Amino acid sequence: MIVIARWCFLLVVASVFFSGSVWADEDEKRAIQVAEWFLFEVDEGRCLEAWESTSTLFRLKTYRRSDWLQLCREVRPLFGPVLKRHVKMTRYRESLPGRPDGDYLIIVFESVLGRKSTAIETVTTKYGADGLWRIDGYVLR
Repeated sequence: MIVIARWCFLLVVASVFFSGSVWADEDEKRAIQVAEWFLFEVDEGRCLEAWESTSTLFRLKTYRRSDWLQLCREVRPLFGPVLKRHVKMTRYRESLPGRPDGDYLIIVFESVLGRKSTAIETVTTKYGADGLWRIDGYVLR
């Protein structure tokens, strides 16, 4: 009887542990998909659509609409078309400087652009109260 109780306990613990990691993996996949779609819109010159998909804080504090559109349309084309892009790494954070606490996934892409052999694109996503991931930051180096 004691052996059966121990096995049941271990099964419950294992199921909680593994279900949590599966949820995290699915959540990470969703955040990466949001980031990839955002980058695709920027690549295609759909700057307004990309900006509208960002978090409220991004739109109010990071890039106002006119500033984003100017940057996107004037600076991004200088790097040329995307030849290759892949996720280099991700980092989960609950706190970022200058941002309210929350669930953030920082996604670092390594990209090859037409006029830049190695570019690093860092996209910060934030999980919102509405259950959706949104872009909260973008840096191209």
